Amino acid sequence: MAAIKNMQLKIIAPEHVHEQSLPMESRRNIYLFCKEAINNAVKYSNGTLLELNIKEVENNLEFSVSDNGKGFDAVMVRRGNGLENMQKRADEIGARLTVQSKQDEGSLVSMQIKIT
Repeated sequence: MAAIKNMQLKIIAPEHVHEQSLPMESRRNIYLFCKEAINNAVKYSNGTLLELNIKEVENNLEFSVSDNGKGFDAVMVRRGNGLENMQKRADEIGARLTVQSKQDEGSLVSMQIKIT
């Protein structure tokens, strides 16, 4: 997807992340969150860099998708591009969704889920 828009793709994930055992519902919602976030960044950001970052933070796994594109007003586009669906997915698995964006400075969407 990123190649179609001439976006460079960077993936950062610790080697041991695959050792984490998450319920099937959590894995499904994380996958769909990442898919939606990547799709939105490719379609709307006009950026040149797309980054997927997975990390452990204090007994949480954090999945984030960021770009260096044009950014958006999170309040104004909340209904239009899947952010509500991402919030629903986070809620279904007890995760926390964070959306950060500034005009002309890109966007970052992340989901944090507790590791049990």
